[in-house]
Amino acid sequence: MKQRAWTWTCALFCNEFLRAALYYVWIPLVMPHRIHTMPIWWIGFCTSCQFIADATTKLLYGFAAARGYARWMVSLGSALSGLCVLALLWTHDAVSLWLFSVLYGAGAASIWPAALSHYARASEEGKGESLAKAFVPWMSGTGVGMFLPNVLLHLRHSIFVVLPLAVILVLVCALLIRPVREVHAPSWRRELQLASILSRKLKPFFIPMLLQTLVIGTITPFLALFGVRSLHLYPWEYALLLLGIGTITVVLLIPFGKVSDKLGQLPMLTFAFLACALSVMALALSQSWKQAIIPAALFGTGFGAIFPTWNALFMNALPHRLHSRAVGLFTAIEDSGTALGPLLGALSWQYIGYSGPFWLAGLVMLFLSAYFYRWWRKTETRDHSSIIAK
Repeated sequence: MKQRAWTWTCALFCNEFLRAALYYVWIPLVMPHRIHTMPIWWIGFCTSCQFIADATTKLLYGFAAARGYARWMVSLGSALSGLCVLALLWTHDAVSLWLFSVLYGAGAASIWPAALSHYARASEEGKGESLAKAFVPWMSGTGVGMFLPNVLLHLRHSIFVVLPLAVILVLVCALLIRPVREVHAPSWRRELQLASILSRKLKPFFIPMLLQTLVIGTITPFLALFGVRSLHLYPWEYALLLLGIGTITVVLLIPFGKVSDKLGQLPMLTFAFLACALSVMALALSQSWKQAIIPAALFGTGFGAIFPTWNALFMNALPHRLHSRAVGLFTAIEDSGTALGPLLGALSWQYIGYSGPFWLAGLVMLFLSAYFYRWWRKTETRDHSSIIAK
């Protein structure tokens, strides 16, 4: 676990930093001014296509990793995504923007499932604590990627230096890391048997897989607009609020991972989603930063519990031999929610108003809280019955 730990940390951080810098700052803010004939909806379309390509590649990752091609996918994918980052920085054409977005999504996809498989092989610590160590660089990279490029855009040509440096770091780390691989590739018949076993074990996970990231995709693209128009924040005030929420989440990842290992994942997820649902609904009613700061902090706290706990629940349900396949499917379905979320968020914004995406996200998280509560009670009843039978 400790061997080459910095390479996994650096690869995850830089990979997500580049994605956030491109699709939350560079493309939405710069491209409309560079390509004057491009409609605004094209930006959302390119972002969704990037996530679709990402999800498709992650789905293929598990199959490739089972046959010893994980390292090839990570190395070649990182090289492809790096070239696309450079192309996206200098492109002046709407069609090229779409094409490089699709190729970037396909190239950058393999690092996350490879890292999850690596961290899931925990021996000296619980799954929640171990997987939290994967989420710290992942979320830190996303947060810095949403914050730092806003500053770099005001410093002449600095973004053309920082992003290529991040590309180089990803390439170096991709050559050094050793993704988990199976010693013997199974036959096609065995592959079908494993797929059947996987589908049975993952049946309870499919709905929360999709809805959890749907929530994130619904509200994330509209946070900046909500902060400026509804909370009446200056851009730097919004950036500080976002940085504060992200810091709370990152700081709590490992502690909550340890707590979930001791108390159980299902009760933790029940209360965490309930807290997030109530906080995001309170945020929808806020009219100033003073009203928003407590709900925003509670929301960050809730997701600090959700990320490691949810992934630990998933990994604990599967034997090690199925991890590579399962992680590929798991992350592919989650990315489908991320791709669908911005569309639903845009529709709710259009027909309900500034608070629309937040009300929608709150209702979905209330459903997830009830879903995990029912799962928790059902598991307790089954365990109690088995104890009585003995």
